[in-house]
Amino acid sequence: MTRTPLSSPWQLCYPGGIDDGMTIAKKALHIALILLVALALVAAVLVGIRTWNKFSWEDTDLPQEPPAVAGVSIKEFSQGYARGYHLQPKNQTRDGSIVLFGGPEGSVAPAMASALAKEGFEVFALHYFGQPDQHEFLENVPLELFEDIADELSQPITVMGISTGAELALLMSTYFSEVDNAVAINPSAHHWQGIGTTFPGAPSFTLNGRELPYLKMDEGSQTLNLVLARPVTYRDAYASALERAPEGSREEARIKVENSQARLFIAAGGQDKFWDSESAAKEIERFAGDRAEVHLYPDAGNVLTPSATFQGLNLGGSEEANREMSNDVMEKLLEWLP
Repeated sequence: MTRTPLSSPWQLCYPGGIDDGMTIAKKALHIALILLVALALVAAVLVGIRTWNKFSWEDTDLPQEPPAVAGVSIKEFSQGYARGYHLQPKNQTRDGSIVLFGGPEGSVAPAMASALAKEGFEVFALHYFGQPDQHEFLENVPLELFEDIADELSQPITVMGISTGAELALLMSTYFSEVDNAVAINPSAHHWQGIGTTFPGAPSFTLNGRELPYLKMDEGSQTLNLVLARPVTYRDAYASALERAPEGSREEARIKVENSQARLFIAAGGQDKFWDSESAAKEIERFAGDRAEVHLYPDAGNVLTPSATFQGLNLGGSEEANREMSNDVMEKLLEWLP
């Protein structure tokens, strides 16, 4: 009886013999090399696109503190949660105090702070996150920030903010009766999820340690912009979240300006790419009625700087339209303020 020799492991894998096995191995190596080359080309193209995008749009930044103004004392201010600057004209010609907040970049809106102080206003230009003993990101910011500085303020009290700072100013005007005037430049009509690292999200603002009702947003739409190093725009994410939210949730998160007795000054750009502040301004006016003075600028964006891009954000509008809005808002605001 003839016994069939046992096959080697190689023969079991490649019945055709060693030559067939070597051929398959070469083909596999060839395919792997093609894949590596393809990945390298994709990586090179991606790096090229990112480099091009970084140099194809001009980014801007803000100074960290208000520019010096003749006849105005500018001192660092720290009290409770509040951090920022106190601008006091030596000859204060306008009554009351202004509390000023910047936008999602976390600044104190330094240029506006100095411009208002130059016109004779006492200004407290404040950070609301990102400073020592504050939350690192725009999440869970306590509205009690207002109470921390209330004793330093004189009547009439004006709270003012840009973008997310406008959201804060409107919320303060609804929860603190001491606020006489609220100025919201490129605002939202709703309280939103903060911009930070908490998973699955946290509100921008709290009161007495409790979350205020807020809407959650979908940031997934910005993945491609981040990968390609393009300026980020949140407008579509906010609009999509607002549309998807149940009517009850939208109403719960809406800032109840009708509960405030404060006078309201609202300004918004129609090309705002951060969020749809133009529609928000109209909604705020609908609920506030005659207490609101609203100014719309169809060609302007979310005005933090004249540039349409700022710290990697696409804020919309043209430099000319944004500058015109900034100048006109300041002119109208000085007439409106007491």
